[in-house]
Amino acid sequence: AKVEQLTAELQVYNELKRRVEQSTFKKDLQRNIQEHGSPGAFWESEQESLLFVIEMKAERVQEQSRKLRQMDDLVEKNLSLEDQIVYILQQNEDLKVRIDNCQALIQQFSKEQQDLKVALERQLAVNQNLSQEKEQLMFKLRHRDSCPAIHLPAMMQEIAPR
Repeated sequence: AKVEQLTAELQVYNELKRRVEQSTFKKDLQRNIQEHGSPGAFWESEQESLLFVIEMKAERVQEQSRKLRQMDDLVEKNLSLEDQIVYILQQNEDLKVRIDNCQALIQQFSKEQQDLKVALERQLAVNQNLSQEKEQLMFKLRHRDSCPAIHLPAMMQEIAPR
C-alpha cells in the first residue's frame, strides 16, 4: 500500500513537472535567459523551483475555486430547500388547523347525533305508549256493550259513536 501511495505521489509530481515545463512561466523564463543570459545555475534552479511552486499554487487555487463554486451551488440549493421546508411547514400547520376544525365538527355532530338519538328514543316510547293506549281505547270502544263495567274516559265518550 505504501509503494502504491508513493507511486501515485510520484505520478502527481511528474505530472506537475511536465506542466511546469509546458507552462508559459517556463517559456518566459527560457526566453528571458536567452535574451539576457543565464543568471547562474543556482538561480536557474531557484527559478525552476519557484515555477514549480507557482504551478502547484495555481492548481490549488483552481481546485479551491471549483470547490467554492460547488459550495455556492449547495448554498443556493439549501436556500431553495429551506424555502420549501417553510412552505411545507405552513401547509402542515394549515392542515392541522383544518383537522382540529374537522374534529370539533365531528364532536359537535356526534353530540347532536346522540341528542337526536335520545330524542328519537323518547319519541318512540311516546308513540308506543300512544299506540298501546289507542289499542286499549279501540278495544274498549268495540267491546263496551259486552263489558259495561269498563270505564271510558270522558273524552272518549264524546268521540264514541251512539
